[in-house]
Amino acid sequence: MALNKLQALKLIQLLNQSIKKPETSLKYRNQFTLLTSVVLSAQCTDTNVNNVT
Repeated sequence: MALNKLQALKLIQLLNQSIKKPETSLKYRNQFTLLTSVVLSAQCTDTNVNNVT
């Protein structure tokens, strides 16, 4: 089911309210390395991603 723009904004608002300070076990230096780490973590464990990045 695809979300329209209003539904997507509402979802983001709800997530921001429920997750005040998101944390990750991934180590990163900037937004690009975080994005790369997230993509890699879909394929292997966070520990392996941290060893590579």
